[in-house]
Amino acid sequence: MALAARLNKIEKKIFVIIGDSESREGQIWEAMDFLVDNNLSSVIPIFNCNGLGQTGPISAQQSINILERKLKSWGLRTIVIDGHDPADVLKSLRKAKASTSPTAILAKTVKGWGVSELQSDKSHGKALPENKLGVAIRELDSSADLQTIPPDHNHRMYPQLPQKVTLPHRKKGKLPDPDFNKLLHNDPYIERFKRGLMSTRRAFGIALRELATVDERIVALDADVNNSTFSRYMAEKFPERFFQCGIAEQNMLSVASGLSSGGFIPFVSSFAKFLVRAYDQLELALISGANLKICGSHSGANIAADGPSQMGLSDMGYMRALSTSLNVNDEPLMVIFNPACAVAAFKCVQLMVDRDGACYMRTIRQDTPLLYSPDETFEIGGAKTLIRGNDVAVMASGYMVHTCKGVVEELRSAGVDASLYDCYSIPIKPEIVIEAARENKGKIITVEDNFGNGLGAEVSSIVSADPSASAVVKQIFVKRMPKSGITAEDVLDFVGMGI
Repeated sequence: MALAARLNKIEKKIFVIIGDSESREGQIWEAMDFLVDNNLSSVIPIFNCNGLGQTGPISAQQSINILERKLKSWGLRTIVIDGHDPADVLKSLRKAKASTSPTAILAKTVKGWGVSELQSDKSHGKALPENKLGVAIRELDSSADLQTIPPDHNHRMYPQLPQKVTLPHRKKGKLPDPDFNKLLHNDPYIERFKRGLMSTRRAFGIALRELATVDERIVALDADVNNSTFSRYMAEKFPERFFQCGIAEQNMLSVASGLSSGGFIPFVSSFAKFLVRAYDQLELALISGANLKICGSHSGANIAADGPSQMGLSDMGYMRALSTSLNVNDEPLMVIFNPACAVAAFKCVQLMVDRDGACYMRTIRQDTPLLYSPDETFEIGGAKTLIRGNDVAVMASGYMVHTCKGVVEELRSAGVDASLYDCYSIPIKPEIVIEAARENKGKIITVEDNFGNGLGAEVSSIVSADPSASAVVKQIFVKRMPKSGITAEDVLDFVGMGI
């Protein structure tokens, strides 16, 4: 929210209340790093230090004295106050608001203050018994005199609301059909592209940069891998709209949610495997209706030599689970894109911007051949028929489209008239799957180089929901934990996907 206010040139203070027990969470310290890195003095963290967690006393590591030392070592100024003294609270807030560097307030408090019955460490989350209600009200009434703020003619307890701020005009635009020769111009990669090869991750980076040129709402966040995700193209051209979050994916998703609330369209990128760390933050952002655009690179088992610690394998199943539920607009909570070539990836980035809602795009590391001409069109929920047959429908996504293309050609030479579909978006329009089943004798094979519950589950759920489909679906996916391998084919053979 502070970044959005800064970009919009709005004077705003953001107050954040944090429990001392909660401060054990790693994301708290990811956020403190980010505050100091970006000198966000407009954010004022207030630590409520009552010494109790949910089940009992906090660890000494979360005590107010050690918390203050931690905060100072992180580079924040600190103010320690009596959290039950209104004058002390007011003084500290004024001091923190006037600071030109990040400042944290540590408030000494008593959990259940004002009602003696609620000051036990056994009272967390429990309603007060009805027979104790009268005593509690009398105690609260008697404490009122202690809460009087000294007269201060310069202070408004209820300040006037600020005048409505008009945000700067934001250009909105469309991407032209990609001319990669022109878009890469001086990039040393251009010679490789001229041989007909480009990775979807590089196309994502180029599209992000070009869209940011025509749409000032677009900002980008990356987790110290922008030279791999290729969000570096955005960082180089629009450094003021690029935020390096470091290896702190949880905070990165939360920062993106705040930017979304400020009217921006945040693109978040990291390895698909590393984004797993922030799934909790993603769900909380979705509860808030955040308009997030997420890109997970190095997806699938195809990255081979990097091994399973770098492979995005569970991301498809998780994101698809989100896509099966609806948001407040009665649209999928998440839309997934898994493009097979650079042209498709380039066009899908535009679809992500145009959608008012969360999107997730998977990109792959390897350079792959282009499958489509620059003027090809794509749509949410769409799929492309690359090869049309009538014996069996092979439905693949991402890297596996290229592998399956070779397999389908071999099948056809052996007398099996197979079809090949590039299923680049989930949820898939049901009519695409039903038509594929009808045109291919009710036989469908799904192929994806990630764990299950992704494309195969999507197709199966559509078939099972429509009795008229009368189809059998065979799913091919990663069925054992991969190991590192010299080539993608080595790894695919090992995980039971040698096709």
